[in-house]
Amino acid sequence: MLLQIASDLHLERFETAGAPDAFLDRVESDVLVLAGDIHRLHRVSGLFSDWPVPVVYVHGNHELYHRNYGAAIRRARLQLAQTNIHFLEGQERVIGSVRFLGCCLWSDFALHGMTGPAMSYAQDYTPDHKIIFNGRKRTLTPSDTRATHRDSVAWLESKLRQPFPGKTVVVTHYAPSNVAWLSGRAG
Repeated sequence: MLLQIASDLHLERFETAGAPDAFLDRVESDVLVLAGDIHRLHRVSGLFSDWPVPVVYVHGNHELYHRNYGAAIRRARLQLAQTNIHFLEGQERVIGSVRFLGCCLWSDFALHGMTGPAMSYAQDYTPDHKIIFNGRKRTLTPSDTRATHRDSVAWLESKLRQPFPGKTVVVTHYAPSNVAWLSGRAG
């Protein structure tokens, strides 16, 4: 299976982002993988619903700016279910003989083993924790995204332990973390 992969296009910054052909070549592929920070979450369907091959899409952090996290994910699931775009946030999709597992995989803030300072820095300086909302009255916190990261890792570990007769592709927006399943040491 041939994959075309795009990430961090940030089309929300461009006035001319009306047609996908203006920013992404249509190359010979079987699946287009969009790995986050493409455009505002509600705009992705208008851009890629007519793409000539199935689209696997995982959101990034920027898709959620000025949105309520949970509500935006629920709306995206409903909106994209009516298209050829397979929105994966803790979900799997089999296309042909390939299983796609997808999630944003927010940061666990533990890359260098000092989660406290990393989370404090993120709270103070990262726009994600100032303009993405978690409910009506508060913004998404580093603790929220770390908990989501842990849930995603547990889900991925569970899925990767399940036998599958074909290939498996894991799609995330954030870089994989330093966990056992990435190095083949998963039980």
